[in-house]
Amino acid sequence: MMKEIQSNGFEAIIAQAIEEMKVEQGKKFSLEHINLAELERRTGISRGKLRRLKKNQFQIALTASWDRNMQSRSSRRIRSF
Repeated sequence: MMKEIQSNGFEAIIAQAIEEMKVEQGKKFSLEHINLAELERRTGISRGKLRRLKKNQFQIALTASWDRNMQSRSSRRIRSF
């Protein structure tokens, strides 16, 4: 039985912010030289996370191990409330 992995919404959030930055900067825009501080401000995603995403050309890969890790973190958070 195959488990469906659902997105956490990063793709849409990042894509929208990058598109807005492209429109504002015009021909000067470069994904390789994107201002991560500005992207952090627009998305609320930490610069560390954005650096990792930039390294992977902003492709978000969800793996089964990542999914298990996030589930265990969620269960810990729920218990702490």
